Amino acid sequence: MRFELVPDPENPTRDLIVCREKEFRMRVYPQAEENVNLPADAIKFYADDHGEPLLFHVLQPELFADGYGWDSTLYRSAVGWYFRRYRSEDDDF
Repeated sequence: MRFELVPDPENPTRDLIVCREKEFRMRVYPQAEENVNLPADAIKFYADDHGEPLLFHVLQPELFADGYGWDSTLYRSAVGWYFRRYRSEDDDF
C-alpha cells in the first residue's frame, strides 16, 4: 500500500493520510491544536509521539462494516507509516 500526506481541506495546517488504492483517509489531530469534537461512534485511534498526544480519525467508517473486505492492518500501517516518515526517528511511538 502506498500512503500520501496531504493538507486537510478543512484545516490546511493539519495532516491527512491518504491511501488512494483503498480509498482510505485518516485525519491527524495534534491534541494541543484544538478541542476535537467527534461523534461518540467515530473510529479513532490515539498515539503518543514522545509526549505529544495525537488523535487519528478514520474518515470512512463504512470501511469497518461487515462485508466490505476491510483489511485490519490498513489503519495500523497508516499510523506506522506516518510516524516513521514524519514523526519519529525510532519506532518508539
